[in-house]
Amino acid sequence: FFSHVLKDYGYAFERYQVEQTSPGQLVFRYIPAGRFHPRVVDEVFSVFRNYLGEEMQIRPEAVEHIDMVRTGKFRSVINRMDIDYQELGKVFDPRAVSG
Repeated sequence: FFSHVLKDYGYAFERYQVEQTSPGQLVFRYIPAGRFHPRVVDEVFSVFRNYLGEEMQIRPEAVEHIDMVRTGKFRSVINRMDIDYQELGKVFDPRAVSG
């Protein structure tokens, strides 16, 4: 989702990282690119909220560096929520419903 939304903003963000810290909170870290303007952050947040809801709290953090993972790649999305998606999938798996 985030990479799709942000693909058109390469002129403003050299690199970004979205971290979900709780169900209603995101941290949006970014390294400003050459044509960055603070209004772009507001524009991006507006798009995020169209999909995630107006109540989503998004905290911007302009940074100089975003760490790479061991494999030498950048992790653009980090989820810090304690959710077992395997278990959650069982609940919503239509094949799990007997009829």
